[in-house]
Amino acid sequence: MRRTVFAALTLLVAGLCGGTGTAVAAFNVTGHWVGSAHPTTGGVVTLTADFTQEQDASTFTGTVVGSTHSGGTTTLVVNGVLGPETKVRIKVHMTLTPTDPVGRVVSMKGTLNSRTKTIRGTFVTHDEKMHHGSFKLVEA
Repeated sequence: MRRTVFAALTLLVAGLCGGTGTAVAAFNVTGHWVGSAHPTTGGVVTLTADFTQEQDASTFTGTVVGSTHSGGTTTLVVNGVLGPETKVRIKVHMTLTPTDPVGRVVSMKGTLNSRTKTIRGTFVTHDEKMHHGSFKLVEA
């Protein structure tokens, strides 16, 4: 009796999952995302991101634009990885501008919630003054 129940449950789960053995579908981050970053030094940075991910790929590219309330903006070129268990690693390089000739690197690590279509995590800048904080992006 137990084997019959177990076999029936196994078939039911396999049928619900499309035979893949997992109920979680791969999430593609392609699209427009909006949110904010909160540096530990204070203030809020408005974030606008556009990501492109090929079908069935674990990597993605794009841009993130950070805008402060004082009017400054910074564009970041993104090379990201969607890891196991919806962990997201985003390494971004600041685009050189006349006001930012340093070309700093920013690392962002977060967790993707595919149900709410949000990425929450932390960031750190790798420059002479290592800044860090938290961020949240929501698919628009």
